Amino acid sequence: MLHRVTLLLVSLSLIGLLAGTVWVVPFLLVSACSAYAILFFCNKFRNDKPRLWSAYVFSALCTAAFVTAQYQGLIGTLNGDTGSLINQSALTLGLPFYMLQVIGLYFDVLVKRIQLPSLLSFQNLIVYFPKFLSGPLEENKPFLEQLERFRFNYDAKRIDDGFSWVVLGVLFKFCLSGPLDRYVFRDELYDPLIIMISATMLEFRLYFDLAGYSFIVYGISRMMGVELTLNFNHPFLSKNVRDFWKNWHISLGRWFHNYLYVPLRQKTPNKAHAHLVLPLFVFLISAMWHGITFNFLLWGTFHGLVFVLFITFLHRFDWPRWAGLIGLWCFLIFGRLLFMESDADLMIQKLASVFSADRWVESIKNSPQLLHDLGLAAGFRLGMVFYPIVAMSFVFLEYKSKKNYPDNPYYLFRTGWGFLGCLILIMALISSDLQGFIYARQ
Repeated sequence: MLHRVTLLLVSLSLIGLLAGTVWVVPFLLVSACSAYAILFFCNKFRNDKPRLWSAYVFSALCTAAFVTAQYQGLIGTLNGDTGSLINQSALTLGLPFYMLQVIGLYFDVLVKRIQLPSLLSFQNLIVYFPKFLSGPLEENKPFLEQLERFRFNYDAKRIDDGFSWVVLGVLFKFCLSGPLDRYVFRDELYDPLIIMISATMLEFRLYFDLAGYSFIVYGISRMMGVELTLNFNHPFLSKNVRDFWKNWHISLGRWFHNYLYVPLRQKTPNKAHAHLVLPLFVFLISAMWHGITFNFLLWGTFHGLVFVLFITFLHRFDWPRWAGLIGLWCFLIFGRLLFMESDADLMIQKLASVFSADRWVESIKNSPQLLHDLGLAAGFRLGMVFYPIVAMSFVFLEYKSKKNYPDNPYYLFRTGWGFLGCLILIMALISSDLQGFIYARQ
């Protein structure tokens, strides 16, 4: 009991410290106690139908509150802009994950997958500080079991392994992600080459930012003795789009599968119809969770259509490895074009440029001067291409690591010369101008 109470106090204190205000602490305690009281009351229903409907009503209320907060700009959104905690408290950054974690727990308890946890375990589940700001969204039953067994103790091997993940995460998030933003030219509307370079660099930037944070909290939690989900597992090396979504933000995809896709599929009489429509619906809901804007609607629709096309048709072909990777990257970059521009008119202009043969001919003719201006041509300034080269080199090293150690993700970066190289790069590249959360609104 003492260890779990201490863990709760530590989590609340650190979240309050990140938020820069103490008001976060009583708000979290009161909201968690209120949510638990509602769950306790609903769990008293003996009939399964009222229990389930109470979960639906609670989910609808949470969703309505979340949408309202999105429209008011109170909750950070994954919009690709530079984020900051200055005007965005840690509480509002964590609310989207807070909401999904509570909804999942409601359904698990009310459909009798798990027993109602104690109030202390419920609070620890919600505000466990390593995962509060950006996940991962843990499966409730195994995670609650870990929290029940939690004890503060010293384990040198566990701490050493966790520290290697923290170092890799710091390198990804604070040394590689932020500098890549200088290669994202959001105001360019007419040159397709620059637009494609921008989308590619934004894809790398998002990966290093989100994966970096995930590795940091994964490592911290391992050092404490709590096993979290490894949210990213070499996603850029996936064989196809279905494999990609299994390796990108793993816990979020698992949540939407378990609590949205599976229940809807079970209640849909036409299984063939559900096989086509439900994935598209789930992708749309996921996109709206990221941000309620026009571009996210298109982004979710595009990803859903590509996923449905693959699982219904394209998976039947035995594609060469190189063809699968090219197709995957084309899919990623086009999706990022939709992701990066929230203004519908500007997005249409960018897409018109990308799909204009005349613009591509003109861009290719002017490419020597263009690349020179960007520092990418012969005689370039090394500093202009240093970070893209490092980013692509890391993806290549990921390939070597995954090939040689398929059951031990990112192993080459966390041991021996790889670990030493990460430390050296951190000392050489880390800046005092540290980036905040990429999905936070300014």
